[in-house]
Amino acid sequence: MPKTKELRYQPARELRVQTSADGSRTISGTIVYSSLSEDLGGFRELLAPGVFADSMGSDVYCLRQHDPNLVMGRTKSKTLTLTDSPTALRYSCRLPDTEQARSLAAAIDRGDLDATSFGFQTISDDWAVDKDGSVVRTILKADLIEVSPCIFEAYSSSSVSIRSCPDALRGKLKLTKRSNADGCDCDCSACEDGDCDRCSDEECDDVACAANGCPEQDDEDRSISRSDRNKMHMRLELARRK
Repeated sequence: MPKTKELRYQPARELRVQTSADGSRTISGTIVYSSLSEDLGGFRELLAPGVFADSMGSDVYCLRQHDPNLVMGRTKSKTLTLTDSPTALRYSCRLPDTEQARSLAAAIDRGDLDATSFGFQTISDDWAVDKDGSVVRTILKADLIEVSPCIFEAYSSSSVSIRSCPDALRGKLKLTKRSNADGCDCDCSACEDGDCDRCSDEECDDVACAANGCPEQDDEDRSISRSDRNKMHMRLELARRK
């Protein structure tokens, strides 16, 4: 099953612009570890130190507002550098000489952009209940995809993957976006609401959606028997336990 891309926002900490003698500009910011997030929908979350350690050699992008058409830098071209420490991941991006980059630097200087957002795919995580009875998800290892200086958004609007959450804790979750506990990644509106038996994607081939009763995968050409669905549920459960 493909991993879900998740987005998070952290209020700006050391988000700044530096201007070199030649007039070029560099933006820098941090992604802080071991800091509890706001409520993500019945649970809070933190990043374990070194969570992105394996991403140091990957091709990571710096975008504006997560827009792939507005690339400000990337590690492959060495215009974006990442530095890991026990407390945070620091990024530094040498901006191109474009109007979009100049306006980005100006917005950061003025304080109009007040957050660092980052997109990632979770590799491993851990769910637990703290001493106050609150559910806490710790992301242990993840692939960093991109960083984006941006306007701060509420955590509840971020994409969240809960497929690894133990069944015993799911009753405490109150997700406002994807709430399908069986991990369906279909993007139709019904599946986004956790209602796979009303899936409207005619080309849906998501295994979890089929296991949850997807009507688009239950016709004469793609019939799924009860026994096959049971097998799919078993596969999904085994994947969650890994």
